[in-house]
Amino acid sequence: MKDVSDEWVYVNSSQRVAMYTNLDPGSYTFHVIGSNNDGVWNMEGTTLNIKIIPPSPELLKN
Repeated sequence: MKDVSDEWVYVNSSQRVAMYTNLDPGSYTFHVIGSNNDGVWNMEGTTLNIKIIPPSPELLKN
C-alpha cells in the first residue's frame, strides 16, 4: 500500500489477501497487479482509494 509499505505483498492463488492493521485515519491508495496461469503479468494493475475516518467519540467511551 502506497505510503505504508515500500515492499509488494506477494501471495499465491490459495491466499489472495493483503492485510494492513492499525492504520491511522487518513487516505491510502492500494495498488494491485496480477498474473494469469501462464505467468503473464498485468503490470498496470488497478488501484483502490481508501479513506479511514477516526472513530466517533461515542465509540471511544467505555
